[in-house]
Amino acid sequence: MASDDVLCCCEYRNKSGERTHLLACCCDCEALDQMADRLFRCEKIPTSLVDRFLDTVMDRCRIPGFSGGGATQVNFEIVTPIVVIPISLMLCAIGPISSFLILSCFPYFCFFFYRTWRRKTNKTRTKFFFVWGLTSLLFMYFLFEMIICSYTNVSFIDNLIISLSVIAMCVALKFAKKDPGIIPSDKLKQYLYDSFSLFGMLENADRDDEDIADFEVVEHDDVPGDVGEKAIELQNKNSANNEQLSKGGNCCDSCCVEKPPRSGHCTVCDVCIYNRDHHCVWIDSCVGARNHRSFLVAMTIFVFTCYYGSYLTLTSVCDPNWPHEITCSFHTAYRDFKWGLCYASAWYVIVVATIMLFGLFHQIVLISQNMTSQELHNAAKQGNTRLLMFNTRNVYNRGILNNWNDFWMKQRYVGMYETV
Repeated sequence: MASDDVLCCCEYRNKSGERTHLLACCCDCEALDQMADRLFRCEKIPTSLVDRFLDTVMDRCRIPGFSGGGATQVNFEIVTPIVVIPISLMLCAIGPISSFLILSCFPYFCFFFYRTWRRKTNKTRTKFFFVWGLTSLLFMYFLFEMIICSYTNVSFIDNLIISLSVIAMCVALKFAKKDPGIIPSDKLKQYLYDSFSLFGMLENADRDDEDIADFEVVEHDDVPGDVGEKAIELQNKNSANNEQLSKGGNCCDSCCVEKPPRSGHCTVCDVCIYNRDHHCVWIDSCVGARNHRSFLVAMTIFVFTCYYGSYLTLTSVCDPNWPHEITCSFHTAYRDFKWGLCYASAWYVIVVATIMLFGLFHQIVLISQNMTSQELHNAAKQGNTRLLMFNTRNVYNRGILNNWNDFWMKQRYVGMYETV
């Protein structure tokens, strides 16, 4: 290999193929100059100019690499939440007005980032929201341990409860991401790679044929007579395109597989899922037959941990004597900064937990009817819902107790009376 082709840890080749250095990342950005010029003249900035600027930023934002291939390009959908959340919450510590403004801008920022990222990459699936949630969880726990537990009278039991809840939630999230119940197709390995490759779980992307053989397509011949015939008749009548069900169910044109009843194709994951409920951006995965229980557990633990941790935080920082141990050791401004940081973070967590609580209630109502979000959406389009939450023509409903028993005992219908 020629010496000119060898890149040091801080060198890289830009999108034009030119050799450059990390120190030149802020030099000669024509798109930035044009944007600044238009801003000074109060002129509208065209989308094409913004895209050129973003292309330059994404190309130049790199970190030194030590694998011999030069500087490594930064993945913005991963790095952005890790940087934005701590900095934003620190700015919230300035005062109540800054807290209100910054926390109010979080939803708009997430929407703007996703829309821009999707336009630039032409991808529908992103780890941005999953990393955002995970970073929020870990940063809140870090503040709780380093500030609240260190300088207040939080009991050992309370600290233990919060710590065990965080660990349990992380375990539940791992199982929720592991396998939603994918119907085997050529896209299975690509889905698993997209889900796990970044987080050091490449073994999930290398399943052998024996593991994939666990996915068994439910056939209508296995369905008990009366319920099976009623369900098939209802699906035939309510099918959007009035196609007749084949032996294995509807055929998915995208995955080229036979879909059992109650399964569905996810346009974000680009796979078909047994008993598909919905696609959750916060776990970067679909919720289906195999991960619905762990998803519900993760939601429940999350809501409990957020409310309980916020209660401990607010009762500590609102104590007029807090933090009496460090009054003589630290500067007053630093003490107030930590007070403001914990206070703003607690309200951020409360808002997020309240939103999640509505989602948890929605899931409880659906499970009580043995119904999925996908089926509720289809029933709403056909005018078969009452109070926007109840399906009036749900052939899978066997009563609240039986529905919950089937859900927890892994006997919830995939086809009809088929278990997962």
